[in-house]
Amino acid sequence: TPAGNMTGVHPVTDATGSFSVKVSSLQMAAWPVYAGDHVLSVAYYAPYYGLVGGDVPVTLLPRQGYQVPPPIPRAAGARVSSGVIAYLAYPADDASTALMVTDGATAALVGSTKLSGASLGQPAWSPDGTRIALSAVLDTVPHMNVYVLDGAGRVSQVTGYGGSPPKLTGGGNGSILGSFTMPKPDVPPPTGPTDDVFTPQRCHDILDNAVPPKAGWATLVGTGMVTIATGPEVQAGEEGRYSFRFDNVPEGDYWLHAWCSRQVCQVDSQVQPKPGGEPGETWVVQVYRITIATANISVPVHVTAGQVKNIGNAECVYSWEWAAGPTWADPRRILYTHVAAAYERGGSAAISEAWMADTAGGAPPVQLSSSLTGSKVSDLSASPATGRVVGYVEGCAGLAVADLANFSEGKVLTSMLASTIPTGQVYSDSSPAWSPNGGYIAFTRRNLLAPPPMPPFPDDLGSPRRVIQMLCATNQGNLWLKNVATDEEWQVTRFNVAGGEGVVGKPAWSPDGSQIAITYTKDNFETFNVIIINLADGVSFALTDDGRSGFPSWTGGARLADLPRNLAFDPKLVQLVPVVVPGDIDGDGKVTVRDAVSILRFALGLAQPDAAARKAADLNADGRLDVADATKALRVAIGLATA
Repeated sequence: TPAGNMTGVHPVTDATGSFSVKVSSLQMAAWPVYAGDHVLSVAYYAPYYGLVGGDVPVTLLPRQGYQVPPPIPRAAGARVSSGVIAYLAYPADDASTALMVTDGATAALVGSTKLSGASLGQPAWSPDGTRIALSAVLDTVPHMNVYVLDGAGRVSQVTGYGGSPPKLTGGGNGSILGSFTMPKPDVPPPTGPTDDVFTPQRCHDILDNAVPPKAGWATLVGTGMVTIATGPEVQAGEEGRYSFRFDNVPEGDYWLHAWCSRQVCQVDSQVQPKPGGEPGETWVVQVYRITIATANISVPVHVTAGQVKNIGNAECVYSWEWAAGPTWADPRRILYTHVAAAYERGGSAAISEAWMADTAGGAPPVQLSSSLTGSKVSDLSASPATGRVVGYVEGCAGLAVADLANFSEGKVLTSMLASTIPTGQVYSDSSPAWSPNGGYIAFTRRNLLAPPPMPPFPDDLGSPRRVIQMLCATNQGNLWLKNVATDEEWQVTRFNVAGGEGVVGKPAWSPDGSQIAITYTKDNFETFNVIIINLADGVSFALTDDGRSGFPSWTGGARLADLPRNLAFDPKLVQLVPVVVPGDIDGDGKVTVRDAVSILRFALGLAQPDAAARKAADLNADGRLDVADATKALRVAIGLATA
């Protein structure tokens, strides 16, 4: 093996013990084997003949259906090569999440959320750079949904876990009355060896002495109508019951969502070195801990004008559903992972499946995989250039790639077994991302036998930054690249992961494929920033330095000047998407003299409208803004004409 890339050879002998020896096969396993020209050296011992063997030339062809991609281009210096990067920032108030954009020279705030319990997930640009998809928890806590933001600042909800915006029918207002119960959480019984630090009995003792919270929350999804639900005083270890009422609710169909948080016992499975075992031998240990969980319930409600709708009492459950990790298959379709679990089982999701939604509407999302009939799938990344998707597949404990048109026929790219046997370490690969040309995949590789230290449990779960720290700490690794056609892979970074340093989350490729943006932490996610790496020479530089920014997405199809500014990501923004009043520039729902003056300034070139203002200002619908539009707006404002 002149190239030195076949790292494991395991000969198997087959002898009958008689004078006539028949060798039916020689088995060999090698990881990894790259496409290209190799020399296979074979040697074995034969009775009476001694050592027998020879060299066999072998040519391995690229993976079927794949073209070998061109070499990765070289980036110029410590600057962003091209395009616009979107990323998340967690301001110093520790109460909000912000969506930022930058071209490497100027950064701007697109929008933020300050709702209690709300947070934003990693953004994903559409292939043409006109829209951003992101997962977010807004008013369906703790459920996460996929939303799409366009250049005019309009937000549409793609999935409906925990509820969706209302359908109003008009005809006056009504009321909603009801209550919900938060049950006392259970302690799951152990099903295997447990960690000695925190025992199931200790969990029982803590929960028996925990007093339920005095209040919860109830909301009408997509309306911004939220109320605090209160209940009577209860004793430690009892369930809580909370009542609520909504008045002046417009007639229509709604989703009522209620939630409340309290202490629960959570059990998770961890791979640990086996005490007294051989070097590299591991076993699975159940780890118990006390954490905060959210009990919740969602109920459809129809409101009739002049009536009070009593929904009775609903019992909450300690579970959650996420539509996570959106990735664009093409300019219309979004893939995402549907993840659902009970809090008692920690991070072990009962369901983790691939789904696809059409953002043009009109058709329900399509399920691509099933956790019941196949492996759990997560960490999806689609390649619009090739029509393929890569993701983490539990069945192979690694990454697999498939054609979007035939998702079930996936091919394994990496696996824990293949990366572990040659080294004696236990590696896990995650967070894959396609290069723009669909020829390479960037991913994170972790050594499970040398994990980073476990951070203390956050003392403030109202802080989105602390919640992200809890989810991401101990998940960092190093950045690797893989040539999908030839199977060649190489390590890009060599961070001290066991010391708390490393890459977290999905990497983002530059439009020309010369750079990758990563979320980097040096202190086990106490602080984190976006770092840019030049792939050709390994030079890296910081895009952010505030210690509170990460999770980038990169596009070549957007300009900073075309993107919205200072939005408030809240349910009202989602509900008001389709409402456009011709002539209404300031968004107050009516045409005034002030709107007419704004249109006149547009016509004279004294101000520049954004996309939404331009559409509203063109009252003549002739595709241009002129004095005639301003004149008509003024006539509408003083009652001489209608829009």
